[in-house]
Amino acid sequence: MINLELFSCAGGMALGFRRAGIEFDIAVDFAVDHCDSYEHNLGHRPISMDVRDMLRLVRAGHMRLEVDLLVADPPCTPYSRAGKRLGPADERDMLETTCDLIAALRPRRYLIGNVPGLDDSQHLPLVRRLIGGLSRFGYCTADFARLDAAGYGVPQHRIRPWWFGHREGPCIRWPAPTHCDPALLATLPLAGVSTLRPWVTCREALCDLSPQD
Repeated sequence: MINLELFSCAGGMALGFRRAGIEFDIAVDFAVDHCDSYEHNLGHRPISMDVRDMLRLVRAGHMRLEVDLLVADPPCTPYSRAGKRLGPADERDMLETTCDLIAALRPRRYLIGNVPGLDDSQHLPLVRRLIGGLSRFGYCTADFARLDAAGYGVPQHRIRPWWFGHREGPCIRWPAPTHCDPALLATLPLAGVSTLRPWVTCREALCDLSPQD
């Protein structure tokens, strides 16, 4: 069985998974420059393909894959709070295609990420219909989390909603934060509770670089 990444972009997600011990056997992205960057960063090249074409091939029986883990970060523009938020009316929207491909491939597990906005109330009916609708194919769709990268030692507030689905086994245990707002550390921790570290600043993250770097 393989691990499959959709909308791989420059490889940031894949690098994080690699550091956690998970490699993607196949990555797919439409943009050639994304594939160039991914190959430079990860050492192997994604398949340059529109995921809609991939879905057609799978449905026609021309592409047969046994997938253990499918990870997808479909285009965020249709749901971003910084955009027009057209949702499925935006021609760049791939959320339904992603869910259709999951239904067609039936991976053991999937992880869908996106920007804050897809989980806003105006889009929740769509999320329930598409992602929640995967329960028809035997998936547990209850696992959802909104995680901030700053809570895990990244010098940036990057909040992302995540949906994890699985056909077997227990629900996922989302990682506990390791860092927090320094103001919260002013109070004494409870006995037996590990102390969080303060958010990492850009200065701390970059202080070991020379001007030439």
